[in-house]
Amino acid sequence: MAAVAALLAMAAYDRPLPGAAAGIGLFGAVVLIALPMQVLAPVAAPTPGLVLLGGGLLLLLATLRTRAALPLVAVGAGLLVAQQVATGHLLLLAVGETIAGVAAPFALFTALALAPLLARSLSPRIALAGGAALTALAVSLVLVIRLADPTGPTRPAISQVMHVTDLTTGRFYRATSLFAPDRWTRSMLGPAGEAALLPMYDHAFVAPAGPVAVSAPRIRLFRRLDGKVQLTVAGPPGTREIRVALAASVPFAAARVNGVAAPLLRRPGALDRIGWVGRDVTVSLLLTPAAPGRLVARIALLRDGWPADAPPLPPRPADVMPWYDSDGSILLKTETISW
Repeated sequence: MAAVAALLAMAAYDRPLPGAAAGIGLFGAVVLIALPMQVLAPVAAPTPGLVLLGGGLLLLLATLRTRAALPLVAVGAGLLVAQQVATGHLLLLAVGETIAGVAAPFALFTALALAPLLARSLSPRIALAGGAALTALAVSLVLVIRLADPTGPTRPAISQVMHVTDLTTGRFYRATSLFAPDRWTRSMLGPAGEAALLPMYDHAFVAPAGPVAVSAPRIRLFRRLDGKVQLTVAGPPGTREIRVALAASVPFAAARVNGVAAPLLRRPGALDRIGWVGRDVTVSLLLTPAAPGRLVARIALLRDGWPADAPPLPPRPADVMPWYDSDGSILLKTETISW
């Protein structure tokens, strides 16, 4: 699509462009975006697709510059803005105000609906002054939010602390995957360094923790008589998720996860991951190597609840809430096999 846009731009460069032609071109570009989106995501795309097509139609009507077109643009813009506000409000209620970034796409869709109306109603001087004022206001709000602490009992900060046991190294950690941990999380970790807790977290802040007693998972990695490599992972009671990161020195001809064919380990050295969620979950991988080689499996098992013999986490203040899988326990284990 970018190449097509570049070719069209070269063809139209430095040529006078009638308003109607501009509107038709904009509408066509919007259609090229909306229709593939509808085909690729038939369930999720109707609402944004409708807004894109409606906004594109408003752009087309606005270029006609007739008195009859202006009321149509105004009514259409009002309907689209109302629809976007309602949908964005429902989504914010679902995910919470803490993750306010989910409203950004709806703001962009709203801008698309209002753009032709504003273009018809404002002179260039007023539009420039208004745009500068709104930009300054937006920058000021961002600075205020960043420099101040907007959290409170109705908008609590998200916190996450996990207890991690690495069965391979025999080490214990407190960890969080939050990119910018809140004060409560930082106080629970203390002096912390950065590490990758694959396959659970690509990046985490970790701090040493005291040892705890854990129920070891049942893990078997072996080569069968038919030459296939099998990995079976069964977590202790309460395990609700198993993740596995795999890397091999040779490509594999076929792979199945709990009996389901999966495109794994097609390239030597590539890191492939799988995850399985369920009650007292078990994962079984059956791999068919294409040549002699070596396989490394990094396994993570997640269960809810803080270890019983670990120092308990203190109560959170009213302006802090647990997030994602916080206060849970993670077991890590690395297995290797050569054939």
